[in-house]
Amino acid sequence: MTSAIALPELPDVNDEGAMKVVNFSEQANWVVPGFVMAGKSPAREKDVKGYVENLVQTGKVTTYVCLQSEVIPQSEDTADMGGIQVGNEVKKLPSYAPMAKAVNPDAKFVYFGMRDDEAAPSEESLTLLIEELADRVKNKGEVVYIHCKGGSGRTGIVAGCLLGYLYPTIDADEVLTRIQRSFEWRVKGVKKWVNPKSKSPATDEQKEQVKRILANRKIKVDKLTSAYKDDNVDQSADVCNPSNCSIM
Repeated sequence: MTSAIALPELPDVNDEGAMKVVNFSEQANWVVPGFVMAGKSPAREKDVKGYVENLVQTGKVTTYVCLQSEVIPQSEDTADMGGIQVGNEVKKLPSYAPMAKAVNPDAKFVYFGMRDDEAAPSEESLTLLIEELADRVKNKGEVVYIHCKGGSGRTGIVAGCLLGYLYPTIDADEVLTRIQRSFEWRVKGVKKWVNPKSKSPATDEQKEQVKRILANRKIKVDKLTSAYKDDNVDQSADVCNPSNCSIM
């Protein structure tokens, strides 16, 4: 079995100096520095290729996660994880996959459609998406770029859930605080005013969904841990130790 990749220690969320490590650009920020990034859709940029080049060359991004129901999967080889697919803005926001593949022929794509400013309609499907992304990051070494249209609402849901899966010892409140403060570094990094109304996730409904997903995961992990304790199994095993269990 391949060993899980060691993730970095997260910066002190209350230390502005330490939090600088999440700064990437005015359009994107790190959630887990070097592993998980959140941002706007590359298709919204005038210079799509230049935007993607920066993601790949500076951020080492390998995998693009599109959460927009208003577009279709970026390429034929996209891992379609479900959700809602409407496709009403395909002409306005054409696929950026050709540019991404021109920069990196091995670029990977994941799709899970959600409506703008809404929570995921199926929490079961959302959980499967988070488990898939956690596996890609922790076990396959992929660097993921999670985006919706503007990179705050839908992106905040998935980024928050993924952060909680990768770092299971932090609770949902801390997860949401980290997502918000990391999001703010998009403007802090260019020394602009932080609008207090600009939130990630964007709505209370979206934040509550993050809390439910992480609460359900904790219940599952606690049950597994208890079962293994009852069987006197070594708790250092990756599959049952809450401190390193990333995808359950």
